[in-house]
Order: sequence, then C-alpha cells, then structure tokens
Amino acid sequence: MLTLDTAAQTQLEAPIRGVQWLAELAFTTGTLRLTTHAVDIISGGHTWVGLGQLAAVDTVREAEDGGTSDVTLSLGLGSTAMLAATIGNVETYRARPVRLYLQLIGEGYQPVGAPRQ
Repeated sequence: MLTLDTAAQTQLEAPIRGVQWLAELAFTTGTLRLTTHAVDIISGGHTWVGLGQLAAVDTVREAEDGGTSDVTLSLGLGSTAMLAATIGNVETYRARPVRLYLQLIGEGYQPVGAPRQ
C-alpha cells in the first residue's frame, strides 16, 4: 500500500493536481534520472530530466510477495542526448535496475511532497 506524506495527501485532495513518474536508471556508466513531466524538475534532492510524452511507463503492478517486478519503460529518441545515452554497448543499460517513483505535481507544475517508490 502506498503511503503519502501530509503535503502529498493534501495535494491529492486539491482540485488541481497531476502525477508524474520519476525513473532512476542504474546504467553501468552512471545513474540517469528521467521524468514523464514536460520539463526538468527537482525532487528528492536530484534533477530529473523532463521528457514529457517521449517517456512512457507501462502498467505498474505490485508484486504479490512485495518483491520486484518487470515493467517496460519506453523512451522516445527525439532527443539527441537520449540517443547518445542508449547507443553503443547494450550492456550499459539492458536488464539494469530501474527505480520508479510516483511524484505528485501541484497547481504551479512543481513537485509536491516526497516522491514515493
């Protein structure tokens, strides 16, 4: 079950709210932080690169045993920076761990509350 801090819970009850994914990709060359938000955001002390509709996360389901599960993260290659990050040696990114966080977005298009894994 997902528990939220007070700020996030209050935002859920607000008339204007949004939800974005934060994806932390553990590449062998370093960590890449992306968001489905349209612009870069700062959350959890990190800058997350905003890809907007160029990033998509398939349906996320909680594993029955509370462990990890497979999820498909799709990245559009409309960005030359993303193209550079994903070409070359596939072992850099293929089957590497990814952490997904749910981030609530407020009326000013800014993160509200702590991101939740």
